[in-house]
Amino acid sequence: MNALKWVGISLASVVVLYLLVCGVMTAVGYIHMGLQSKAANGKEYGEARYEEIKSSGIPSEFNIYTEDEISANSDLEGVKLYYFPAPSNEKTKYVLVCPGGAYVWCALENEGYSTAAKVNEEGYTAFALVYRVGEAANGRKPLDDLAQAIKYITENADTFNVESEDYAICGYSAGGNLVGLFGSDEYGYKNYEGITKPGAIFMGYPWVNPSISSWNVFDAILFKVLAARGHNAFLYKNPSKSDIETMKVYTHITSDYPSTFIMHGKRDQLVPHYKNSDLLVEELEKNS
Repeated sequence: MNALKWVGISLASVVVLYLLVCGVMTAVGYIHMGLQSKAANGKEYGEARYEEIKSSGIPSEFNIYTEDEISANSDLEGVKLYYFPAPSNEKTKYVLVCPGGAYVWCALENEGYSTAAKVNEEGYTAFALVYRVGEAANGRKPLDDLAQAIKYITENADTFNVESEDYAICGYSAGGNLVGLFGSDEYGYKNYEGITKPGAIFMGYPWVNPSISSWNVFDAILFKVLAARGHNAFLYKNPSKSDIETMKVYTHITSDYPSTFIMHGKRDQLVPHYKNSDLLVEELEKNS
């Protein structure tokens, strides 16, 4: 009995130690990531540029769907395109930015405005897109919104003073998943009439793998919760495993995939690079 009691106490101690280690590592990781995010955040920078554009009298917010389309489907009312014209009057290429937010919201100010403002600083026109999220995104609707935004820009290329045939798309986190899928044969630009191939795809800490786990129980739970929110929104509630697999961008890479640039922090706790970007880089290099 004493031996069994000792074994029980030992096992309990191991479990407690394991949970303690997991908890400390998770907490330290998120504190570090939060501090880094705060230091790097260009929200104020982006908002200042957007306010500058608005105060100049230049129209900056657009509905990309018609009034009739919005009347028929109220979900389309929230889809918006934000215009950041190049500082010069010269016609330029453009970048269309898709913020992240796990497909349940769009981090417009943090990722959309800030990136668009930086693109302006480099001399190019930029746009930030708020696409459908939550239940409104069911059925891969954000892909339709991205395609419609490109069509809208193309149809109004003279107004926006852009080269409509030479564009790049940029996405962060879930937005990285979105632009990544848009570059694919199965779900991307080739499935939309009048849409040309992106000249480049830029991805920031892209969420390209919704099926990851971890030895750290707290990270594993978080990954599962975030993934469920994402694929329940982008696909449908409680999707099949085979449908979830279609969200893995790295499984759609071919030799014809657009040129891609990826940036990803080594200590990203929410979207770990070794289970996302590294897999994508491997496939891109295989097909380069």
